[in-house]
Amino acid sequence: MELIKIEKYNEQLVVSSRVIAEQLGKLHKNVIRDLEEILYSSNLSSTQNNTTEISVLFIKSEYKASNGKMNKEYLLTKDGFILYMFNIQGYNDFKLAYINKFNELEKALKNVELFEVKKKQRLEDLKVEEMEQFRARTKLLKENYKDLHEDIKTLYEFEEEMREFLRETNKKINSLFARVAINLRECNSILEKMENL
Repeated sequence: MELIKIEKYNEQLVVSSRVIAEQLGKLHKNVIRDLEEILYSSNLSSTQNNTTEISVLFIKSEYKASNGKMNKEYLLTKDGFILYMFNIQGYNDFKLAYINKFNELEKALKNVELFEVKKKQRLEDLKVEEMEQFRARTKLLKENYKDLHEDIKTLYEFEEEMREFLRETNKKINSLFARVAINLRECNSILEKMENL
């Protein structure tokens, strides 16, 4: 089996109907037909207990073919992929590989989002800390007006150090994201090699 091809689209993980067709050895038009049968099935759309709108599982999209023509495709969310695979027989290794990959990428995406939240909170904490230090310094300046000139100079130096610290922190965070992206590519490469064994 080839490398599992899952992509991010509008903040959610999806797989293209073209990829599914290619990896199942089916014609893309037949996969489209099967998806539309599910999508427009009167049984699914009329169920009273159905809480998931089928159309959000199969996102209609287009791609530019090699001849320049725009062709229809569907982008399947994890649940859309599972629903489609329930409707075809066999391909259990393929089904499990994609479900596992969806779960792995969802977990990685949540970790990145959690890291972003923590980064934002840390920056807010730094701003609060910087403000508290600024207030303390201002109070000291008022109490010691004789040393006003020297204290103001120290305050500007401190502020520049804080800005430099924030710049360095952002560089480190961006470097970390780059390493995470490299690690994800390496994981995908390892998975591909393992699948080719």
